[in-house]
Amino acid sequence: MVGSMDLDPALPMETVDQATLSMLDCDETPPFPDETVCFHGFGAPSEIPSEDNMWEPVSEKPLLVLLEEDKAYCGPKITICACFLTSKTFEDLKQRKMDVLDKLSGVTNVWVHRKTVMRDLLKTYENSREITQQLVTFSFHGEVGMDLDGLKREAYSLFWKQVLEDYFDGSSTFVPRVSPEIEESTMRTLGRIISHQYVLTGIFPVHINRAFMVAMLCGRQAVSDEDLIGDFLEYISENESQELKAIPAQSDQGELSGESCEFLLDFFSDYQVTKRPSASNLKSTLVQVAKNELLSKPAMAMDEKTELDQIMEDYLEQKEDQARESEKAAEESRDNAAKHKATAEDMRNRAMEPLSEAKKRARSDLPKK
Repeated sequence: MVGSMDLDPALPMETVDQATLSMLDCDETPPFPDETVCFHGFGAPSEIPSEDNMWEPVSEKPLLVLLEEDKAYCGPKITICACFLTSKTFEDLKQRKMDVLDKLSGVTNVWVHRKTVMRDLLKTYENSREITQQLVTFSFHGEVGMDLDGLKREAYSLFWKQVLEDYFDGSSTFVPRVSPEIEESTMRTLGRIISHQYVLTGIFPVHINRAFMVAMLCGRQAVSDEDLIGDFLEYISENESQELKAIPAQSDQGELSGESCEFLLDFFSDYQVTKRPSASNLKSTLVQVAKNELLSKPAMAMDEKTELDQIMEDYLEQKEDQARESEKAAEESRDNAAKHKATAEDMRNRAMEPLSEAKKRARSDLPKK
Protein backbone atom coordinates (compact mmCIF):
# COMPACT_ATOMS: atom_id res chain seq x y z
CA MET A 1 0.00 0.00 0.00
CA VAL A 2 1.33 3.42 -0.98
CA GLY A 3 -0.04 6.73 0.35
CA SER A 4 0.48 9.86 2.38
CA MET A 5 2.05 9.61 5.86
CA ASP A 6 -0.27 12.32 7.24
CA LEU A 7 -2.68 11.28 9.97
CA ASP A 8 -5.54 12.62 7.89
CA PRO A 9 -4.37 12.35 4.26
CA ALA A 10 -6.25 14.42 1.73
CA LEU A 11 -6.13 11.71 -0.91
CA PRO A 12 -5.22 8.23 0.36
CA MET A 13 -3.95 5.97 -2.39
CA GLU A 14 -3.50 2.27 -3.05
CA THR A 15 -1.36 0.70 -5.76
CA VAL A 16 -2.83 -2.55 -7.06
CA ASP A 17 -0.81 -4.31 -9.74
CA GLN A 18 -0.22 -1.54 -12.30
CA ALA A 19 -3.43 0.46 -11.82
CA THR A 20 -3.65 3.37 -9.39
CA LEU A 21 -7.07 3.90 -7.79
CA SER A 22 -8.04 7.09 -5.98
CA MET A 23 -10.11 6.41 -2.86
CA LEU A 24 -12.81 9.09 -3.02
CA ASP A 25 -16.34 9.48 -1.69
CA CYS A 26 -18.78 10.69 -4.32
CA ASP A 27 -22.51 11.07 -4.64
CA GLU A 28 -22.73 9.46 -8.07
CA THR A 29 -20.88 6.47 -9.47
CA PRO A 30 -18.34 7.62 -12.08
CA PRO A 31 -18.72 6.17 -15.61
CA PHE A 32 -16.48 3.30 -16.70
CA PRO A 33 -16.65 3.10 -20.51
CA ASP A 34 -16.33 -0.27 -22.24
CA GLU A 35 -12.96 0.28 -23.88
CA THR A 36 -9.58 -1.40 -24.12
CA VAL A 37 -8.05 0.70 -21.37
CA CYS A 38 -7.15 0.68 -17.72
CA PHE A 39 -8.69 3.29 -15.43
CA HIS A 40 -6.74 5.95 -13.56
CA GLY A 41 -8.15 8.31 -10.97
CA PHE A 42 -11.76 9.41 -11.26
CA GLY A 43 -12.76 7.01 -14.03
CA ALA A 44 -10.68 8.75 -16.69
CA PRO A 45 -9.21 6.29 -19.20
CA SER A 46 -5.48 6.23 -19.75
CA GLU A 47 -3.40 3.75 -21.71
CA ILE A 48 -1.00 1.63 -19.64
CA PRO A 49 0.46 -0.92 -22.07
CA SER A 50 1.63 -4.08 -20.38
CA GLU A 51 1.81 -7.78 -21.25
CA ASP A 52 0.20 -8.52 -17.89
CA ASN A 53 -2.57 -5.99 -18.29
CA MET A 54 -4.33 -6.47 -21.64
CA TRP A 55 -8.09 -5.94 -21.63
CA GLU A 56 -10.66 -6.85 -24.26
CA PRO A 57 -13.99 -5.04 -24.66
CA VAL A 58 -16.58 -6.76 -22.52
CA SER A 59 -19.03 -6.89 -25.42
CA GLU A 60 -16.62 -8.47 -27.91
CA LYS A 61 -16.93 -12.11 -26.81
CA PRO A 62 -19.89 -12.26 -24.45
CA LEU A 63 -20.51 -15.99 -24.78
CA LEU A 64 -17.01 -17.43 -24.78
CA VAL A 65 -15.85 -16.92 -21.20
CA LEU A 66 -17.21 -16.88 -17.72
CA LEU A 67 -17.04 -13.61 -15.81
CA GLU A 68 -13.43 -13.15 -14.83
CA GLU A 69 -14.33 -11.92 -11.37
CA ASP A 70 -15.83 -15.37 -10.75
CA LYS A 71 -13.41 -17.12 -8.41
CA ALA A 72 -13.94 -20.32 -10.37
CA TYR A 73 -12.49 -18.82 -13.54
CA CYS A 74 -9.47 -20.93 -14.53
CA GLY A 75 -9.10 -20.19 -18.21
CA PRO A 76 -11.52 -19.88 -21.13
CA LYS A 77 -14.70 -21.93 -21.16
CA ILE A 78 -17.54 -22.02 -23.62
CA THR A 79 -21.23 -22.67 -23.52
CA ILE A 80 -22.46 -24.65 -26.48
CA CYS A 81 -24.48 -21.74 -27.97
CA ALA A 82 -23.94 -20.52 -31.52
CA CYS A 83 -20.26 -21.41 -31.65
CA PHE A 84 -21.20 -25.07 -32.11
CA LEU A 85 -24.71 -25.50 -33.45
CA THR A 86 -27.56 -23.83 -35.29
CA SER A 87 -30.20 -22.34 -33.04
CA LYS A 88 -32.67 -25.15 -33.74
CA THR A 89 -30.18 -27.90 -32.91
CA PHE A 90 -29.01 -26.01 -29.84
CA GLU A 91 -32.56 -25.63 -28.59
CA ASP A 92 -33.10 -29.37 -29.02
CA LEU A 93 -29.91 -30.18 -27.15
CA LYS A 94 -30.62 -27.62 -24.44
CA GLN A 95 -34.10 -29.04 -23.91
CA ARG A 96 -32.68 -32.56 -23.69
CA LYS A 97 -30.13 -31.32 -21.16
CA MET A 98 -32.91 -29.82 -19.03
CA ASP A 99 -34.91 -33.05 -19.24
CA VAL A 100 -31.90 -35.05 -18.06
CA LEU A 101 -31.12 -32.56 -15.29
CA ASP A 102 -34.69 -32.76 -13.98
CA LYS A 103 -34.43 -36.54 -13.74
CA LEU A 104 -31.16 -36.65 -11.77
CA SER A 105 -31.77 -37.89 -8.24
CA GLY A 106 -29.60 -37.74 -5.13
CA VAL A 107 -26.44 -35.75 -4.50
CA THR A 108 -22.89 -37.12 -4.41
CA ASN A 109 -19.96 -35.14 -3.00
CA VAL A 110 -16.67 -35.82 -4.79
CA TRP A 111 -13.36 -35.13 -3.05
CA VAL A 112 -10.39 -34.29 -5.30
CA HIS A 113 -6.81 -33.10 -4.88
CA ARG A 114 -6.02 -29.98 -6.87
CA LYS A 115 -2.82 -31.49 -8.32
CA THR A 116 -4.41 -34.84 -9.21
CA VAL A 117 -7.87 -33.80 -10.39
CA MET A 118 -7.52 -35.76 -13.63
CA ARG A 119 -6.66 -39.03 -11.91
CA ASP A 120 -9.28 -38.52 -9.20
CA LEU A 121 -12.14 -37.79 -11.62
CA LEU A 122 -11.24 -40.55 -14.08
CA LYS A 123 -11.22 -43.03 -11.21
CA THR A 124 -14.50 -41.70 -9.80
CA TYR A 125 -16.40 -41.84 -13.10
CA GLU A 126 -14.93 -45.22 -14.03
CA ASN A 127 -15.68 -46.92 -10.70
CA SER A 128 -19.04 -45.28 -10.00
CA ARG A 129 -21.24 -45.43 -13.10
CA GLU A 130 -24.31 -44.32 -11.15
CA ILE A 131 -22.68 -40.92 -10.58
CA THR A 132 -23.98 -39.77 -13.97
CA GLN A 133 -27.52 -40.31 -12.64
CA GLN A 134 -26.94 -37.92 -9.74
CA LEU A 135 -26.21 -34.30 -8.95
CA VAL A 136 -22.59 -33.72 -7.89
CA THR A 137 -20.80 -31.29 -5.59
CA PHE A 138 -17.02 -30.99 -5.32
CA SER A 139 -14.64 -30.47 -2.40
CA PHE A 140 -10.88 -29.93 -2.59
CA HIS A 141 -8.71 -31.72 -0.03
CA GLY A 142 -7.09 -29.24 2.35
CA GLU A 143 -9.42 -26.39 1.36
CA VAL A 144 -12.57 -25.00 2.92
CA GLY A 145 -15.42 -24.08 0.63
CA MET A 146 -19.03 -24.76 -0.31
CA ASP A 147 -19.81 -25.81 -3.87
CA LEU A 148 -22.45 -23.44 -5.21
CA ASP A 149 -21.37 -24.39 -8.77
CA GLY A 150 -18.09 -22.43 -8.54
CA LEU A 151 -16.05 -25.36 -7.19
CA LYS A 152 -17.73 -27.64 -9.69
CA ARG A 153 -16.68 -25.50 -12.65
CA GLU A 154 -13.18 -25.10 -11.23
CA ALA A 155 -12.76 -28.86 -10.77
CA TYR A 156 -13.86 -29.60 -14.34
CA SER A 157 -11.65 -26.79 -15.68
CA LEU A 158 -8.57 -28.15 -13.91
CA PHE A 159 -9.50 -31.64 -15.08
CA TRP A 160 -9.51 -30.68 -18.75
CA LYS A 161 -6.32 -28.68 -18.43
CA GLN A 162 -4.56 -31.85 -17.24
CA VAL A 163 -6.37 -34.21 -19.63
CA LEU A 164 -5.40 -32.26 -22.76
CA GLU A 165 -1.72 -32.87 -22.10
CA ASP A 166 -2.06 -36.65 -21.77
CA TYR A 167 -4.94 -37.66 -24.03
CA PHE A 168 -5.33 -34.99 -26.75
CA ASP A 169 -3.33 -33.60 -29.69
CA GLY A 170 -3.35 -30.05 -31.04
CA SER A 171 -2.03 -26.54 -30.59
CA SER A 172 -4.78 -24.03 -29.75
CA THR A 173 -7.61 -26.56 -29.99
CA PHE A 174 -7.40 -30.30 -29.50
CA VAL A 175 -8.82 -33.65 -30.61
CA PRO A 176 -8.50 -37.01 -28.81
CA ARG A 177 -5.18 -38.73 -29.34
CA VAL A 178 -5.37 -42.21 -30.89
CA SER A 179 -2.66 -44.35 -29.34
CA PRO A 180 -2.24 -47.99 -28.24
CA GLU A 181 -1.27 -46.58 -24.85
CA ILE A 182 -4.74 -45.08 -24.34
CA GLU A 183 -7.35 -47.65 -23.34
CA GLU A 184 -10.82 -47.61 -24.86
CA SER A 185 -12.36 -47.51 -21.40
CA THR A 186 -10.60 -44.18 -20.79
CA MET A 187 -12.23 -42.66 -23.87
CA ARG A 188 -15.62 -43.91 -22.76
CA THR A 189 -15.03 -42.39 -19.33
CA LEU A 190 -14.07 -39.06 -20.92
CA GLY A 191 -17.31 -39.12 -22.89
CA ARG A 192 -19.30 -39.67 -19.71
CA ILE A 193 -17.49 -36.78 -18.01
CA ILE A 194 -18.13 -34.42 -20.95
CA SER A 195 -21.83 -35.24 -21.01
CA HIS A 196 -22.28 -35.11 -17.22
CA GLN A 197 -20.37 -31.82 -17.04
CA TYR A 198 -22.63 -30.31 -19.70
CA VAL A 199 -25.77 -31.53 -17.94
CA LEU A 200 -24.60 -30.06 -14.60
CA THR A 201 -23.02 -26.79 -15.78
CA GLY A 202 -24.12 -26.16 -19.37
CA ILE A 203 -20.45 -25.76 -20.32
CA PHE A 204 -18.18 -27.61 -22.73
CA PRO A 205 -14.37 -27.24 -22.53
CA VAL A 206 -13.45 -24.63 -25.14
CA HIS A 207 -10.12 -26.27 -26.02
CA ILE A 208 -11.78 -29.29 -27.63
CA ASN A 209 -11.82 -28.62 -31.37
CA ARG A 210 -15.19 -27.30 -32.50
CA ALA A 211 -15.38 -29.35 -35.71
CA PHE A 212 -14.75 -32.52 -33.73
CA MET A 213 -17.33 -31.56 -31.11
CA VAL A 214 -20.00 -30.70 -33.70
CA ALA A 215 -19.39 -33.98 -35.52
CA MET A 216 -19.69 -35.86 -32.24
CA LEU A 217 -22.93 -34.08 -31.35
CA CYS A 218 -24.67 -33.82 -34.71
CA GLY A 219 -22.79 -35.96 -37.20
CA ARG A 220 -20.21 -35.06 -39.85
CA GLN A 221 -22.84 -33.61 -42.16
CA ALA A 222 -23.21 -30.70 -39.73
CA VAL A 223 -19.61 -29.56 -40.35
CA SER A 224 -19.10 -27.35 -43.42
CA ASP A 225 -15.87 -27.08 -45.43
CA GLU A 226 -15.37 -23.54 -44.15
CA ASP A 227 -15.74 -24.76 -40.56
CA LEU A 228 -13.22 -27.53 -41.19
CA ILE A 229 -10.61 -25.13 -42.57
CA GLY A 230 -11.14 -22.58 -39.80
CA ASP A 231 -10.96 -25.17 -37.04
CA PHE A 232 -7.95 -26.85 -38.66
CA LEU A 233 -6.10 -23.52 -38.54
CA GLU A 234 -6.71 -23.49 -34.78
CA TYR A 235 -5.51 -27.10 -34.49
CA ILE A 236 -2.09 -26.59 -36.09
CA SER A 237 0.71 -24.41 -34.69
CA GLU A 238 0.35 -20.64 -34.68
CA ASN A 239 3.23 -20.13 -37.14
CA GLU A 240 1.77 -22.62 -39.63
CA SER A 241 -1.65 -21.07 -39.22
CA GLN A 242 -0.34 -17.57 -40.00
CA GLU A 243 1.49 -18.86 -43.09
CA LEU A 244 -1.63 -20.60 -44.40
CA LYS A 245 -3.86 -17.59 -43.77
CA ALA A 246 -1.60 -15.44 -45.96
CA ILE A 247 -1.70 -17.82 -48.94
CA PRO A 248 -5.38 -17.62 -50.07
CA ALA A 249 -4.85 -14.02 -51.22
CA GLN A 250 -2.27 -15.35 -53.69
CA SER A 251 -4.46 -18.25 -54.79
CA ASP A 252 -7.25 -15.79 -55.66
CA GLN A 253 -4.89 -14.30 -58.24
CA GLY A 254 -4.57 -17.70 -59.93
CA GLU A 255 -1.06 -18.70 -58.91
CA LEU A 256 1.14 -19.37 -55.89
CA SER A 257 4.58 -17.92 -55.29
CA GLY A 258 7.58 -20.21 -55.19
CA GLU A 259 7.98 -19.53 -51.47
CA SER A 260 4.35 -20.48 -50.80
CA CYS A 261 4.66 -23.66 -52.87
CA GLU A 262 7.76 -24.67 -50.94
CA PHE A 263 6.01 -24.07 -47.62
CA LEU A 264 2.92 -26.03 -48.70
CA LEU A 265 4.98 -28.97 -49.96
CA ASP A 266 6.77 -29.19 -46.63
CA PHE A 267 3.55 -28.65 -44.65
CA PHE A 268 1.42 -31.20 -46.51
CA SER A 269 4.19 -33.81 -46.42
CA ASP A 270 3.63 -34.07 -42.66
CA TYR A 271 0.10 -35.27 -43.50
CA GLN A 272 1.17 -37.74 -46.22
CA VAL A 273 0.01 -35.49 -49.09
CA THR A 274 2.33 -35.89 -52.07
CA LYS A 275 0.58 -34.00 -54.89
CA ARG A 276 1.93 -30.58 -55.80
CA PRO A 277 -0.18 -27.75 -54.33
CA SER A 278 -1.70 -25.18 -56.67
CA ALA A 279 -4.16 -22.33 -56.47
CA SER A 280 -6.91 -24.58 -57.85
CA ASN A 281 -6.48 -27.50 -55.44
CA LEU A 282 -5.39 -25.68 -52.27
CA LYS A 283 -8.85 -25.46 -50.67
CA SER A 284 -9.86 -29.04 -51.46
CA THR A 285 -6.53 -30.32 -50.14
CA LEU A 286 -6.92 -28.36 -46.91
CA VAL A 287 -10.46 -29.69 -46.47
CA GLN A 288 -9.32 -33.28 -47.00
CA VAL A 289 -6.42 -32.92 -44.55
CA ALA A 290 -8.72 -31.27 -42.00
CA LYS A 291 -11.27 -34.10 -42.32
CA ASN A 292 -8.55 -36.64 -41.79
CA GLU A 293 -6.99 -34.93 -38.76
CA LEU A 294 -10.12 -33.62 -37.04
CA LEU A 295 -12.68 -36.31 -37.90
CA SER A 296 -11.28 -39.54 -39.38
CA LYS A 297 -8.32 -40.10 -37.09
CA PRO A 298 -10.27 -39.39 -33.89
CA ALA A 299 -13.21 -41.49 -35.20
CA MET A 300 -12.33 -44.35 -32.86
CA ALA A 301 -12.30 -42.00 -29.92
CA MET A 302 -15.54 -40.44 -31.15
CA ASP A 303 -17.21 -43.86 -31.24
CA GLU A 304 -15.88 -44.82 -27.83
CA LYS A 305 -17.16 -41.56 -26.40
CA THR A 306 -20.66 -42.76 -27.35
CA GLU A 307 -22.05 -39.47 -28.65
CA LEU A 308 -23.43 -37.12 -26.05
CA ASP A 309 -26.80 -37.32 -27.73
CA GLN A 310 -26.89 -41.09 -27.18
CA ILE A 311 -25.65 -40.78 -23.62
CA MET A 312 -28.45 -38.35 -22.86
CA GLU A 313 -30.96 -40.70 -24.49
CA ASP A 314 -29.65 -43.46 -22.22
CA TYR A 315 -30.23 -41.22 -19.22
CA LEU A 316 -33.81 -40.55 -20.28
CA GLU A 317 -34.58 -44.17 -21.16
CA GLN A 318 -33.26 -45.45 -17.86
CA LYS A 319 -35.18 -42.85 -15.89
CA GLU A 320 -38.35 -43.49 -17.89
CA ASP A 321 -38.02 -47.23 -17.23
CA GLN A 322 -37.68 -46.52 -13.53
CA ALA A 323 -40.72 -44.23 -13.65
CA ARG A 324 -42.77 -46.90 -15.43
CA GLU A 325 -41.74 -49.52 -12.88
CA SER A 326 -42.64 -47.18 -10.01
CA GLU A 327 -46.03 -46.43 -11.58
CA LYS A 328 -46.67 -50.14 -12.14
CA ALA A 329 -45.81 -50.92 -8.50
CA ALA A 330 -48.05 -48.09 -7.30
CA GLU A 331 -50.92 -49.33 -9.46
CA GLU A 332 -50.53 -52.88 -8.12
CA SER A 333 -50.50 -51.49 -4.60
CA ARG A 334 -53.73 -49.58 -5.27
CA ASP A 335 -55.36 -52.70 -6.75
CA ASN A 336 -54.36 -54.79 -3.75
CA ALA A 337 -55.69 -52.15 -1.39
CA ALA A 338 -59.00 -52.11 -3.27
CA LYS A 339 -59.21 -55.90 -3.11
CA HIS A 340 -58.50 -55.90 0.61
CA LYS A 341 -61.13 -53.24 1.12
CA ALA A 342 -63.71 -55.25 -0.82
CA THR A 343 -62.83 -58.40 1.12
CA ALA A 344 -63.24 -56.61 4.45
CA GLU A 345 -66.62 -55.23 3.43
CA ASP A 346 -67.79 -58.69 2.37
CA MET A 347 -66.69 -60.13 5.70
CA ARG A 348 -68.58 -57.44 7.60
CA ASN A 349 -71.69 -58.01 5.50
CA ARG A 350 -71.54 -61.77 6.07
CA ALA A 351 -71.01 -61.23 9.78
CA MET A 352 -74.01 -58.90 9.92
CA GLU A 353 -76.34 -61.28 8.07
CA PRO A 354 -77.20 -63.49 11.12
CA LEU A 355 -77.85 -60.40 13.22
CA SER A 356 -80.11 -58.96 10.56
CA GLU A 357 -82.04 -62.23 10.36
CA ALA A 358 -82.39 -62.34 14.15
CA LYS A 359 -83.73 -58.80 14.18
CA LYS A 360 -86.25 -59.67 11.51
CA ARG A 361 -87.45 -62.74 13.45
CA ALA A 362 -87.66 -60.75 16.66
CA ARG A 363 -89.80 -58.12 14.98
CA SER A 364 -92.06 -60.82 13.50
CA ASP A 365 -92.54 -62.47 16.93
CA LEU A 366 -93.80 -59.26 18.53
CA PRO A 367 -97.58 -59.31 19.24
CA LYS A 368 -99.52 -57.34 16.71
CA LYS A 369 -101.63 -54.49 18.00
